[in-house]
Amino acid sequence: MKFGSKTRKYKAPPQATIDLPRELFNLAKIDAPDFLISASNWLSNSFQATERSNAFLRLAAELNDQQFWMLFHACWTTFEKIDELRFEDELNKRRDSWEKSYLRADDQKFYDSLPREVTIYRGQDADDLVGLSWTTSRDVAASFAVGHRGILNARPFLIEVIIVKSDIAGAYIDRNQSEIVIYDFANDVDVISSEILQS
Repeated sequence: MKFGSKTRKYKAPPQATIDLPRELFNLAKIDAPDFLISASNWLSNSFQATERSNAFLRLAAELNDQQFWMLFHACWTTFEKIDELRFEDELNKRRDSWEKSYLRADDQKFYDSLPREVTIYRGQDADDLVGLSWTTSRDVAASFAVGHRGILNARPFLIEVIIVKSDIAGAYIDRNQSEIVIYDFANDVDVISSEILQS
């Protein structure tokens, strides 16, 4: 069973021209200890949730691997309308530098609790590109299959797969969604089930 091919239709969010404050570049260059706080605050205060992920990707080019992963983990759950393919590319570029210590303390405990093979779920519209954000909760995924933020999906679709723990780029509990971010959705992933839900 195949899902998520990069040739499937996907409409990325519009790319805005983003001017980064000079002090952020300076912090990144000197690896200042307050970089994470400054960069997180800048993203949160300067951009709407729908714009924030593109701003992060613009800033990512200036960051070393530790800064990238710590800021990614701090901000991922605040992003909306994510350009999945650009993030897939960026995450895979940095994959070899990933360390669980870059996760926040509570998220690291969640990650540590996961078994070597993890069953995860994703809910979405059946016609959309399969994205990077999943959950260990079937109920959470089913709610996303129906819709999100007041937007209903025409064809609610629920996918269940098994991944190995090393395929996890992020694990987050701060929204009670038991969220798992994966590096990519390979066509040879172990798909357990997929179904169109009754809307």
